Amino acid sequence: MVMETVTDKNGRFYFPAWGPKPIPSYNITARDWQEALYLSLFPVELHLVYRDPRLLLFKRDYKYVGLENKLITNYNKGSLRRSDWNGKTIKMEQFKGTFEEYANHLDDMSIYLRFAYSGKDCEWKQVPRMIAALHRVSLEVEAQDVKLRGWRGGARIYKIDDIKIPKDSQCGSVQEFFRSYLQ
Repeated sequence: MVMETVTDKNGRFYFPAWGPKPIPSYNITARDWQEALYLSLFPVELHLVYRDPRLLLFKRDYKYVGLENKLITNYNKGSLRRSDWNGKTIKMEQFKGTFEEYANHLDDMSIYLRFAYSGKDCEWKQVPRMIAALHRVSLEVEAQDVKLRGWRGGARIYKIDDIKIPKDSQCGSVQEFFRSYLQ
């Protein structure tokens, strides 16, 4: 589940309740008898991982904040989740530095959003404000010819044009969807 929200005039935000959602099916075919034996002894169990839910907070000219639940070994595998950050104040720090440094800071954030640019399952429609805001910054980066250092060799702040839609997708036009977000 991917959700987006904005803060109210007091800086508060919330996400409405959702779910339950069914666990997606996942079939594993054993390649040989050893793998078949292993899978019979240790069947694959799909569930949310310990970090969920994750939060990614973004405000233009501020340092982004990425938060997730703390690492624990005996974590909740049930469908009802609670964020470690529920009810807490999360402070965002204004970015101090050059536009180039800010752009590189946002490039580091792109790891959190890779899912949205694959086009798979139209997940980009779930975070339109963030994608539109990053698109605007990316256009500024290009206009100012800022050189990004790159995260693992892939320097980029994603643009709307980077969203890859599979040929058989029912998502519709990316450009049409984002038209109102870019005005």
